[in-house]
Amino acid sequence: MPSDPCSPAEPAAPVGGRPGPQTVWRAAVLPVAAGALCALAQPPLHLLPLLFLAFGLLFRRLEAIDRLRPAFAAGWLFGIGYFSAGLYWLGLPVVIDVPGDLTRDLLLVAGLAGFPLAAIAAGALGVRLTGRRWAGATAGVAFTLAVWIALSLAVLPGRFTWMIPFNVFGLGAVLAATTAVATGIAWRAAPGGIRRVLALAAAWAALEWVRGTILTGFPWNLAAAVWSEFPGAAQSLAWWGPFGLSLITVVLATLPAALIGRSARTRPAAAWSGGLAAVSVAVLAAGFFTMPASVEAVPGVRLRIVQGAVAQSLKWRPAARRPILLRYAALTRSEGFDGITHVVWPETALPYRLQTRHAVVGVSGDIRKLLRAAIPQGGVLITGANRDEGPDTWNSIHVIDPAGRPVGTYDKHHLVPFGEYVPARAFLSRIGVAKIAHGRRDYAFGPGPRSIPVPGAPDASPLICYEAIFPAEAVGRSRPGWLLNLTNDAWFGNSAGPHQHLAAARLRTIEQGLPMVRAANTGISAVVDPYGRVTKLLPLGARGVLDADLPKARPPTLYARYGDLVFLLLLLAVAALARFAPGRSR
Repeated sequence: MPSDPCSPAEPAAPVGGRPGPQTVWRAAVLPVAAGALCALAQPPLHLLPLLFLAFGLLFRRLEAIDRLRPAFAAGWLFGIGYFSAGLYWLGLPVVIDVPGDLTRDLLLVAGLAGFPLAAIAAGALGVRLTGRRWAGATAGVAFTLAVWIALSLAVLPGRFTWMIPFNVFGLGAVLAATTAVATGIAWRAAPGGIRRVLALAAAWAALEWVRGTILTGFPWNLAAAVWSEFPGAAQSLAWWGPFGLSLITVVLATLPAALIGRSARTRPAAAWSGGLAAVSVAVLAAGFFTMPASVEAVPGVRLRIVQGAVAQSLKWRPAARRPILLRYAALTRSEGFDGITHVVWPETALPYRLQTRHAVVGVSGDIRKLLRAAIPQGGVLITGANRDEGPDTWNSIHVIDPAGRPVGTYDKHHLVPFGEYVPARAFLSRIGVAKIAHGRRDYAFGPGPRSIPVPGAPDASPLICYEAIFPAEAVGRSRPGWLLNLTNDAWFGNSAGPHQHLAAARLRTIEQGLPMVRAANTGISAVVDPYGRVTKLLPLGARGVLDADLPKARPPTLYARYGDLVFLLLLLAVAALARFAPGRSR
């Protein structure tokens, strides 16, 4: 039992077995609310004080618990709040086929606000009727989910409207398993105090690595991403990558909470807290003093990034193919085109195919003339476009010369589950699960990360869409001169999603010491230098062009040479250090 009177153990349920309001608040509401607050520290808001508040509340909750099971529950509920609030925008793609902005907005309000409120009410009723906290709450939520699915299939418009709770809250609950394991490890491995701070930070970072790896991985909104808007504070990414910076971030955010209570304010605890805080702040501050004021440009390269802002509802309509190509060609040839050497269009910007068995979408005749007119004389056009061969279709990037011939091609290898392919299709297709993206067939997987030659410029490492969020897959075996990220974030509208996507991509530049050129259909298109600083940008929703130089790459960073091995060494060092840190008796 905790000896600190300011950190009482978990109160027992009232007589009769029914949990009281204070117990429910401590056990369920507080961790979920803390997780949601933590999400507000992520892009685009970057409310960093809330990071300290959220991890402080989570830490104090762990200090008040005297059993392992509630420790797992606290982490799981925190994760549900964190991931559901941070990834709310994943509800948008499933209503993209619904006509009318007002109708889509009402469906989103129903799914993102109405459903959780109804689920909470039903869960509370289930607890009251059964007198069992988890069984009653689960029964209430399951009933609400069944009603939502029935209404969606029978009444509400849209093929995928029923998926809103699954995309947001269901995914949040699955991802929250990692935060549950992290808090369980922290509670079990360390008896409170500074030792638990180090255990929680190490477990959190390790489970972020797991989250980015298993089941195809989803390393989105890592703790390290809160520093994306402050590149000076993120320069340690070049040493130990995003998971190492996440560890440092959680240590710093949790430390103040470890000093609450009389028994925590001992000389050893104060000394350890001061030392850890000093080291963490030094790591974050070092970059501000080591970054150069500017980066030289690659000679002979002048980029034009084109942001066509094509609505997702129009993108795959046959009648829109030619108007889309005309829009991109006109933007490309706008004022200043004569000085351009490399034109960059976004993911699947070209609505035709350079390699296809379908003549109707092939590039020939006047379509080829339009395409060639958008290619600089002596330069190249880099564009996203589908290609097919036999029964397979790939989401690809082509480097096209002035004659309209592809001189380099890259096929996306890290496909979006349920977006570009359906996992376990043989089973899931029988119950009506289909992929959300255009076309009935799954996309084929490309061979993996690799560099492609770009005439007149250094080799590039292509990253299509969310391939840019995977630290270990940013480059292949040969080191390129720059990162090329083509994406279509029109799926996510004017939400936090595109901002978070850009933030994750910026982390890759610091890790690898490589600049990035990013072309996004509806934004955010940008040029980022190898220190994570945005040098040029087209805002979300804008239509236009961005002309810029290509920054030079840095020498290979420690992370570029050794990957996550440095993080592993940091993790072991922190685990060893925790053995000597002051804790508290249970």
